[in-house]
Amino acid sequence: MHGMDSHCHLEKMPDGTAEEAKKHINGIVTICADIEDAKKTLGLIDGKFVFGALGLHPESADKYPPKALDDYIQFIFSSRKKLSAIGEVGVDYIWHKKKEEQENDEEIFRQFIELSKELKLPLVVHSRGDNAVHDVIRILTGEDCRGSILHFFSGTEQELKDALELGYWIAYNTVICKSKKYEMLIQKTPIGSVLLETDAPWCSPFPDEKGQENVPWNIHESAKKIGGILGMPKEDVLKKTEENARKAYRI
Repeated sequence: MHGMDSHCHLEKMPDGTAEEAKKHINGIVTICADIEDAKKTLGLIDGKFVFGALGLHPESADKYPPKALDDYIQFIFSSRKKLSAIGEVGVDYIWHKKKEEQENDEEIFRQFIELSKELKLPLVVHSRGDNAVHDVIRILTGEDCRGSILHFFSGTEQELKDALELGYWIAYNTVICKSKKYEMLIQKTPIGSVLLETDAPWCSPFPDEKGQENVPWNIHESAKKIGGILGMPKEDVLKKTEENARKAYRI
């Protein structure tokens, strides 16, 4: 048995999800996206099957005053021994359309970049909306953040090429199973740079999502899809992407 879900939100899923996942895959990385979930996320990390990261999603970043953000960064620093990454953090131009909002996204993103450097932990990077991937690559390149994980990658072919040349990990979400637009990107991504993720409990790989929450072991569906595109057995995709995830998160 192989496979690791490199990005999900275990704190948002029912109790027992991790135990059930052990029957299907070899590990989970649970990602905290909001200050209010940080303590629960830490409690779920066991460092054996469940690994984790603390960060602040751009959607949540602007609801906290600077003092709360400073306190949270200090909390992350004090929790560093349990963490495998900082994230998810980044920019979101669908949620934030105004220039001042996008500038605030970048300012907060840079604070977490500095924290990741100080703690020597990789970054899990959110980038959504027109020009978001371009701007993230610009920021990461300027900060020399090789080894960052580009969560839910949906950039252009040129952005993919740039990201690969700069040594970033490309995380493909389970939505690849129902969206043809990813086939070209997958064809052009070396399997040695690919991570599988679900973003569970969201982003079900199945066409009818109504009432159907995603689960970490649905990376099997992504592995089957990628294997079909690249001409690889599903188990080989699961094995290689698990190796990649352990290397990316240093676990």
